[in-house]
Amino acid sequence: MPTSLFLHHFIIRYTVEGTMPLPEFAADKLKSAFGNAMAFIHGEESDIAQFFFHKKYADPESKTGSWRDAPAPYILRNVQPENKLVSGDIFSFELILFGSANNYFNALMPVLAETAKRFSFRQRCEINLFSIHELDSRGVSHEIFGTRGNYFLLPTHPIRLADFPAIKVTNKVLTLNFKTSFQPTNDFDDLRGFNFFEIVSQLAKRVHLLQHVYANATTIKDTDVEQRYQAAKKIKPLKIDLNNKSFARKRGHIVDGYTGEIVYKGDNLQTYLQLLLFGQWLHVGKNASLGCGQYTLHYK
Repeated sequence: MPTSLFLHHFIIRYTVEGTMPLPEFAADKLKSAFGNAMAFIHGEESDIAQFFFHKKYADPESKTGSWRDAPAPYILRNVQPENKLVSGDIFSFELILFGSANNYFNALMPVLAETAKRFSFRQRCEINLFSIHELDSRGVSHEIFGTRGNYFLLPTHPIRLADFPAIKVTNKVLTLNFKTSFQPTNDFDDLRGFNFFEIVSQLAKRVHLLQHVYANATTIKDTDVEQRYQAAKKIKPLKIDLNNKSFARKRGHIVDGYTGEIVYKGDNLQTYLQLLLFGQWLHVGKNASLGCGQYTLHYK
């Protein structure tokens, strides 16, 4: 599937002084701190705050031309360590920015520094911005900000769908390993939410919507996307080994999802391989901006 969408993948690292327990859903608290830092540094009505938290798009499914909230132009994921911060630790998380969100990268620098202060608010812990690394599609790290060298470089290694060439799956089997809680976008009473068609079509819809909002591409209706991937219904789960995983977010809201492994078998898997490889940075399902729906892809 051709797409104009691109993204940048960063690892943000902080130094830690003091001790601080981390909540079970640390990415949720981190996102809240990120939003509060954005409002504090730039103001709630600023262009950057409106872009990151209040951007809307015209709904192509609507006959009245209504507007909907856009998906977040970023993902916060892989908060490390997972349980507790101790003096001397390096506290880190990954930040993924989509398309035009990278135009605001300079403006994000003071926000990232302020995020740490707000994340550790009321805790006997001080967190200071230490370094920022950009990762390319091969996983090679490029340092673009470091306090020791006191330098700053613009990100120059975008990740695109075209970075993943067509590869033939020789044994007609591939595996999706969900590292974080996957929550299908549609309610379901059984495991049909994990059918190959459901996952591929959800991912394709996410790609089309992100590129429409953040890469100025023409919008495509969900029904048209589903029509393109009808052949994926022939690919069936060979093995499902999933664990239910619930998280208690702020205000008592419970998030249900699944982690674990699904093995699929079928013909023409290579048709979907490029999309699934790119999707490892996009995530699939609900609460993607909090890091949910992150998976790794394995194939031969």
